Amino acid sequence: MKVTLDHRCIVQLADRTEAGACLGRLVSSEAMRCFVVNIGAARMRRRGARPQHYGRFEELLAAAGCGHLPRLDPMFIVDLTFWGKCVSAGDDDVRLARDIGEALFGEAPGVDIPDDGLDSPAGRKWIDQHCDVQTMWTHIRSRNDVYVTTEERFVKESRRPRLSALGVGRICLPGEV
Repeated sequence: MKVTLDHRCIVQLADRTEAGACLGRLVSSEAMRCFVVNIGAARMRRRGARPQHYGRFEELLAAAGCGHLPRLDPMFIVDLTFWGKCVSAGDDDVRLARDIGEALFGEAPGVDIPDDGLDSPAGRKWIDQHCDVQTMWTHIRSRNDVYVTTEERFVKESRRPRLSALGVGRICLPGEV
């Protein structure tokens, strides 16, 4: 079974939380083939994982115990994705990303960086929303089977029909895999 771990899962693994312990068992399971997406969320940025510093992202993955996992590349977004670790997007890709954003947040996150900058509260929200969209977009594009997140609002029954129609497949919390 092919499993995509969202950026929150990586942070939970690195922080050695209870959810991280559950994720560690998932990552080490021979029945699962887990993937991580080459994208650094706001909490990862505070640890130095920024577009021009992919090595810091790799260090975080190693510290989280998932440095050996295969990577998936998101679509290119200026000031967000790692240089050389992303793909070009066509109209269908952009449409799918917009639809994912609408399913997750009620509206797709805007393309413009907040005026306060990426390290502001508005900027961190912008980063995390785009990371959520890109991780799910990459999961769908890769045709993985299970999307794992620690964000409980993403697994609500009210979101499942729309996400399923977009091709997400099964979405669950770490203990539900």
